[in-house]
Amino acid sequence: MRTYSVFEPKVLPSGTPQDAESLVFVRHGWSLAALFFAPLWMIVRRLWLVLLAYLLIGAAIQVLGLVVPPIVVVALTVALALIVMVEAGQLRLMTMEARGYREIAVLDARNQREAERTFFERWLKERDAVRTERDSRLPVLRPGSTTPTPIPGMGG
Repeated sequence: MRTYSVFEPKVLPSGTPQDAESLVFVRHGWSLAALFFAPLWMIVRRLWLVLLAYLLIGAAIQVLGLVVPPIVVVALTVALALIVMVEAGQLRLMTMEARGYREIAVLDARNQREAERTFFERWLKERDAVRTERDSRLPVLRPGSTTPTPIPGMGG
């Protein structure tokens, strides 16, 4: 099982069905794509600050290569790649929070499709429950019932 976080923007379109489209599912954990294609992985995931830091650290390692043996440069480059791979999920979580998204759920699932299905089943049940509760508190006017008393000065 994998763990997924569900993020929503702080400002949602007010209760419309499109709210579901603004949710982002982020898998926790490591990523092989981040190991082998780190810059491309960061671009696809729109991790601009992470990419900038990665490039600056990579450049610093190359400059350091002018004064240290090549084996040290290789070791540092491999270490950087492994750190990005292992921390891939955490880098995405931090980026989402920095963009102003807030985490609204954490769940376990075999894959993202199952995580989405599980989340939306619960989410729709909760929204229906809130709507039903709200509707049960509203007064019901039926034909033949007395109409509310008009407020003085408001017409009627």
